[in-house]
Amino acid sequence: MSIQNAALGASSITTDQPGGSSAPAPHAPELVQGTFVDLAGVTRAKNVPARRREVFAKNGLGAPKVWVVFNADNNFAENDTFNVTGDLRLRLDTSALRHLDEHIVWGPTNLANQDGTPSEYDPRTTLAIAERRAEEAGYSAQFGFEFEFLLLPESIADERRPDIFATPWLGYGAQPFIEQDDFFANLTVAADAAGIELEQLHTEWGTRQYEVSVAPDTPVVAADKAVLFKLLVKRTAARHGLKAIFSPKPFPDQAGSGGHIHFSLTKLATGTHLFSGGDGVYGLTAEGGHAIAGVQAHLAELTAILSGSPVSLLRLQPDTWSGAAIGWGLENREVAIRYAAATLGNPRGANIEIKTGDAAANPYLALAGLLSAALDGIAQSQPLLHPTEGIPASFTDEEKRERGLVPFPNDFDEITRLFGESAATRRWYGDGIVDAIVAIRNLVRETYGDTSPEDLTYLFRHVW
Repeated sequence: MSIQNAALGASSITTDQPGGSSAPAPHAPELVQGTFVDLAGVTRAKNVPARRREVFAKNGLGAPKVWVVFNADNNFAENDTFNVTGDLRLRLDTSALRHLDEHIVWGPTNLANQDGTPSEYDPRTTLAIAERRAEEAGYSAQFGFEFEFLLLPESIADERRPDIFATPWLGYGAQPFIEQDDFFANLTVAADAAGIELEQLHTEWGTRQYEVSVAPDTPVVAADKAVLFKLLVKRTAARHGLKAIFSPKPFPDQAGSGGHIHFSLTKLATGTHLFSGGDGVYGLTAEGGHAIAGVQAHLAELTAILSGSPVSLLRLQPDTWSGAAIGWGLENREVAIRYAAATLGNPRGANIEIKTGDAAANPYLALAGLLSAALDGIAQSQPLLHPTEGIPASFTDEEKRERGLVPFPNDFDEITRLFGESAATRRWYGDGIVDAIVAIRNLVRETYGDTSPEDLTYLFRHVW
């Protein structure tokens, strides 16, 4: 799926639709919005009249250097590197433009230096480099996102404890979905117009919670789609008098929301899928087993990316299907890596689902970390540990050691330390991004270390 970049002032942009049809926009959009997802996972944006699209792409728009160390509350971790001086540029990638609505075209931006060279702090460039490394090593990757979110009437979405949660709720029920069928019908139309293929839409277990799955794609494209999809959900919700809430934990006593990531790998030379067709457990190939082992080996430090927001750890708890134990298993939702085998019920083939990710994560950094960890596992022939079949807490200490089965670090400072001291994360992301994220997390701790879950969830409910 792509967008042909016709001159916006003269003709409409066309989007290749699933099935091969082409749907023209009603008229040329008047605005171009370029987004940048910062290191705290917040989507920032700049907008220009459509006639200035090429200036946005070639010259870029200014972004103060402190954008690199923005916290999710708009404070920033000022230091000798990031302060009142200095500027970076946001450069629109016109090859990735997609329709946001009939008036606005959306595109991702790359963070650049004043001379136009890529900034070392740019998450999107970081993922592009990881994708290129995979190709050079002989592999292609596909990623797909599952987004959980709440839909609340705008009139009560800012209340600390809305009465609506006292109303009985049918998890996975047909009736709650029907009550929002106009919203989901309009969301599907908007996604189609943007070239985003939705695979599944349904009511979730949590009260007022829904889930939508986005079809997989190559790494950078998949992350771009994740950013745009959240914007489409929020815009569609607003037009229906609703607020879509993607916070990992919007209310302290209600279900948290995940941003699960599905991941598959293929060997370019042979077209072999690494997670099926082999002689290993569940049909894994040797390389597929090494890839899973590589991901498992680095999940603790990657928590700073995948579940790094001030409220993420409130979601990442045992017995909540959030994958709160580091381990892997066949269709096991209590471990972080859920293996989905190649069966009739899995038409896209075998893949692994990272349960611990949430929608507050920067999608570019999340995919870059997972892909890099898998490639390291293959390169180092990382041994695959035993799978976990059942509840993690039910295993003996010896069985846990055989599976590498441990709880995720549930201490914010410990996760910061693991991430900052990891040689792997510095190799994948570079010292600049790692040090900036550590600075942001230290600011979070200084600002909110003594804040109650009740206040924390309220303060960050609408950020992502």
